[in-house]
Amino acid sequence: MEDLIKKNFEFYKANATSIQKEYKGKFIVIKDMTIVFSHAELSHAIEFSKNFDEGTFIIQNCSETEGRTFHSRVVVKNGDFAASSIHI
Repeated sequence: MEDLIKKNFEFYKANATSIQKEYKGKFIVIKDMTIVFSHAELSHAIEFSKNFDEGTFIIQNCSETEGRTFHSRVVVKNGDFAASSIHI
């Protein structure tokens, strides 16, 4: 699982300039080194991803800030969302 997260994040880093241009201000879901979803609201990206296996995707915030928040796991309970994250 960890390897899939790393590969997806490496895909993002390698393509960050073009991704930032196209998806500025949105949250993107990357699975299998492919952008499979984008939306301005994090909750929509989480909802889209909830049927994926844990550790097989990332949700990336495409903002202009220097730091990036990397979401590796999402838990959905009774309609509430929680995400484990690492600020890089």
